[in-house]
Amino acid sequence: MPLPEFGFQVQQAAGENHVGEVGGNLRSASHEYTRPANTTAYAAKDVIADSTASPVVMTFSNIARVAGGGGYITKARLLTDQKTNTARFRLHLYHTAPTAINDNDPMLLLYANKADRIGFIDFPACSTEDATNSTAANAFATPNVSGCNLPLEFTSSGGRNLYGILETLDAFTPASGQKVYVELSADCY
Repeated sequence: MPLPEFGFQVQQAAGENHVGEVGGNLRSASHEYTRPANTTAYAAKDVIADSTASPVVMTFSNIARVAGGGGYITKARLLTDQKTNTARFRLHLYHTAPTAINDNDPMLLLYANKADRIGFIDFPACSTEDATNSTAANAFATPNVSGCNLPLEFTSSGGRNLYGILETLDAFTPASGQKVYVELSADCY
């Protein structure tokens, strides 16, 4: 736009400048899967995955605003269709997909993944709102939940995704083909 008193134009170069932006850039991403069709009991510290032979790592697509971008995870929620579930869970997060771990195998923290690991989010014990009519158990992790480690800073690696592995912190017997849904909310920069 020309400035009349000076007779020249001012232009903003394309880029990541947020001229005039107020507040953050809130985003959310989720991953849902079905665990194997068995009722093999989990021990504390076992992985809950979608397969006992060829599991897929949880992917939280496009949680970062831009490739290689970052932010703070401010809320996480976990739901399962086993409404009687009262287990506590831990979601391990990575900016690069780690090697998947089979369902019902122990969770392994590998030193080789140190550069890719963001941290973890602990979910309190699952509960249901109405034991008669509810069809799901849920748990929320937010900064005001006792023992919660949110907000959790992250940076994606080259892309916009984060990756996760879900671990149970308590022994429990699952439902056959039990569904698991995890959603992350983030304030991105």
